[in-house]
Amino acid sequence: MAHFVTDRIVVGLQRTAAILAILAVLVVAGGIGWTVSTDALMTAVLISVLAFGLPAVALAALAFWLDGQAASLEGQDRRVLAEHRDEAARHPFREPSFGYAIAVFAALLAWGARALIDPYLPGSVPFITYFVAVAISGWVGGYGPAVLTTALCACIARYFYMSPSYSFALVNPVDAVRLGSFVFVCLCMGGLTAALHAALRRVQSLTGQLRALKSGAAVPAAPAVPVSTPPIERAPDTELPTT
Repeated sequence: MAHFVTDRIVVGLQRTAAILAILAVLVVAGGIGWTVSTDALMTAVLISVLAFGLPAVALAALAFWLDGQAASLEGQDRRVLAEHRDEAARHPFREPSFGYAIAVFAALLAWGARALIDPYLPGSVPFITYFVAVAISGWVGGYGPAVLTTALCACIARYFYMSPSYSFALVNPVDAVRLGSFVFVCLCMGGLTAALHAALRRVQSLTGQLRALKSGAAVPAAPAVPVSTPPIERAPDTELPTT
């Protein structure tokens, strides 16, 4: 069985990397279909690689490394651990709805904080208030809410605080690098924060069990049920015939 902390995080990182890779392919396909010049097509390919492709590769590498760490902790081969993952680990985004509500609230709160500092930092650092929101979502809700907060914050920052404003189009490779780096850092932060919180809960649970055992408050064993056996009747003595 895979390690209790890294199991869901590994699967979540792998799924997120796959989603980013699909987005990169879609951007390239859109560039092929809509661009009219070779330069525009090369720009679309470059943006897809920088904004989605590189974060996907980095997340896949991080998932591979965490999976290797889990295998070394368990003393088993990584393929054996992957085959014996439980059902909960195969659905890393199946978190309680409360966690996703916190994710939306954290993104909106970070947006409000960014709006307050607009007069002092007009567009120079579009992502400055969103890292804390992702960390809070990962700590409270888990990896799935952290991914949602990352997506919301990335869309808000791109639409309102990156040039050209009020558009989701990426026309500058430098902006693609900035956005891709933000997504990668936030997803790593969300995954590691969720793993840290899961490890803390596990330690607290084991500590409580240990204290219960030391104080003698463990669940008592079931009382033994007496078993009554019927008395054994002795057969009457019989005399052997004499010859």
